[in-house]
Amino acid sequence: MVRKQKLTRDSYPTYEGRVKQKSKTKWFIILFILMILVIIAGFYIFYQYSTIEETYQSTVYEEEIVPHLAEQQDIADEAPYTVLFVALDNVYYDGAQVEEALWSTLYYVDPEQNSIQAVNIPMNLIVRSNGNEEVNLLTYADGGLTSIKETIESLFEVELNYISAMRLQNIRDIVDPIEPITVNVPVDIEDLSINSNQAVQFSGIEIMNLIDEGNELPTLEQSDLHHAILNSLYTHFFKFENILQLPENFENAEYVIQTEVPFTKLVEIYRNDDYNLTNVDLNELVQLERTQMEHRYIYFADLIEIKEVVSRMASAIDEFANKD
Repeated sequence: MVRKQKLTRDSYPTYEGRVKQKSKTKWFIILFILMILVIIAGFYIFYQYSTIEETYQSTVYEEEIVPHLAEQQDIADEAPYTVLFVALDNVYYDGAQVEEALWSTLYYVDPEQNSIQAVNIPMNLIVRSNGNEEVNLLTYADGGLTSIKETIESLFEVELNYISAMRLQNIRDIVDPIEPITVNVPVDIEDLSINSNQAVQFSGIEIMNLIDEGNELPTLEQSDLHHAILNSLYTHFFKFENILQLPENFENAEYVIQTEVPFTKLVEIYRNDDYNLTNVDLNELVQLERTQMEHRYIYFADLIEIKEVVSRMASAIDEFANKD
């Protein structure tokens, strides 16, 4: 038989003991809560630091002039990319005002090879005609920059990453912030006392006067004058500039159709004389048939010929690179 233990007064905890026990429990809970708060504070500080660091890096990237494409955040592993500049003019066609593509230049930028390749594309070779014409029959711009983009991608089998337009009416704003440009005027301009094939320096306002005088010329001569002016602009800008800031200007998009981007912003670009720029004019490599149709001059070129031009251009660039 098990004898029950008799509880005495001493078997119960004293009042002081109960107070000490509660005090220990209280401090344990407080320490536990403090530990949790410290952990939470640590995570919060780490998160805030990471956010501040990321914001700082982003701010530096947006403000500094990046000297090399490897530092562009949206160009992974120095992947090549393409840029298309289009020169536009407002014309009237079938009673409606449309934007005519006078000239375009396609740039292929290869950061890894430290090179820029360029093809100057004659007017009317870059936009599909209305109707059921084949892809090699291209006329004046009737679909805007979207049609230009689609046609260039089809002709050259290339995806355009960036596209921007400059307008003939804005040439004054383009030239004056830089410096006067030299134009080899292909026609006689009597009112300005300019002979054909005369090289003349022009400021922005003088370029506009030249264009106004040229508007009185026959269609073909007017076209040749526009070509000379725009080609001089491209040659002048890109003989010492490159396009390293394009991703910044175009907000890191895969491609952006921008019609109002100031061209002065695009040409105020970091100078890097290490880049080799090769210009190839399609007119010099392919015999294009020029035909007059409804007082408009239209170029015809076979797609195979265009591809041959691009291939020859690439070969010429490779030979030039191997000489170095």
